[in-house]
Amino acid sequence: MNILLISSLYPTTAEPSAEGVTSVLHSFVKHWHQDKNREVNVLVVCPVYLYVREWFTRRQNQLSGKSFRSKIISLDNVPIIVFPIFKIPRIAYFYYPLYRYLNKYLKTIDFKPDVVVAHYDKSLYIGYRYSRMRELPLVVGLHITPDLVEDDPTAFAKRCGSVLEAASAIACRSQYIYNKIQKWFPHYREKSFIAFSGIEEDLIENPENAAARMRQWKTGKTGGKVSIISVCSLIERKKIDTNLRALARLKDKFDWTYTIIGEGEERPHLEALTVQLGIQSRVRFKGTVPRRQVIEALKRSHIFVMVSYLETFGLVYLEAMAAGNIVIGGRGEGIDGVIQHEKNGFLSLPGQVEPLKNLLETIILQSSTAELENILKNAHQTIREYNDENAARNYWQQLEKAVG
Repeated sequence: MNILLISSLYPTTAEPSAEGVTSVLHSFVKHWHQDKNREVNVLVVCPVYLYVREWFTRRQNQLSGKSFRSKIISLDNVPIIVFPIFKIPRIAYFYYPLYRYLNKYLKTIDFKPDVVVAHYDKSLYIGYRYSRMRELPLVVGLHITPDLVEDDPTAFAKRCGSVLEAASAIACRSQYIYNKIQKWFPHYREKSFIAFSGIEEDLIENPENAAARMRQWKTGKTGGKVSIISVCSLIERKKIDTNLRALARLKDKFDWTYTIIGEGEERPHLEALTVQLGIQSRVRFKGTVPRRQVIEALKRSHIFVMVSYLETFGLVYLEAMAAGNIVIGGRGEGIDGVIQHEKNGFLSLPGQVEPLKNLLETIILQSSTAELENILKNAHQTIREYNDENAARNYWQQLEKAVG
């Protein structure tokens, strides 16, 4: 099967750093290639969206990593076309050069797609247009967007209605998105599926080790100090300020440390906030670190907190569960459904300080060791289902149906 995959979320380096870019799509592709029972060729198109004004400041943007010319790179032997798409103010994005380039390039390499797969926002429209031009089946991948969170089916239908109608399959990147599509468009039930994320089997911690680590702080063997961690881009929608404010209200209730891994525009504000709240000695900003070090940090922590807004799924939730953390995610966000409140983790409303403060207090001071051991046990059972091989196989089966 020849697959043309279009997404601005596709990584172009082994360690994705840009906001929104995720390794999950690349994980799918790698597993499809590794299966010796199928013949798969994938060509990725990664659009880079630029305003015309950025052309005039291109030197500055080139220094920050933005590309103004199309280029072809390879990641784990997967060819990726990075293509700039310009927007003139008050006029739609100018897609025609991409279609022209694609047609020419595909002829050059004699690549004839059997299916177009398009993930996220504007890439859906590119995939839709190109699949119609070439009369190819289309699979669209839906990620979290404001109209989904704000429960606005009218806005969603205006943005995606024609794309969904044309699609042979709809890949919903979380249970939350899938439920919305079933509610708003029940006639798409048969062609919708959940394209869940997955992690490597070797990252899954022995559940006994996780339980032992939890018992150490519950019984005071770590001096009663609780290690809390977040791993994310430091941008407003991640709501790290909510975590800081909640923890500040608990600074006299128990001993805790809070490690924040990640970088972003909000960091100066967050660092200033820790001083304002009087908790700067207990919060550590680590910046961006390699994934291996992230996993090691998670295996030293007790509680993972990321109650963010507009979160599609978040592979790091699975990594935290696999590492033996008690995980707190966002209610009504992408991880809601994988995390079941008080069963295999906890959920709290994004941006709400008092509910998060109360939840942390309940987990740390009121929950029994047996209750938390049960949470960790259930989390381990959940994570065994969400491995990367199962995730890729699930998606592949849906692709086969779409192609027929």
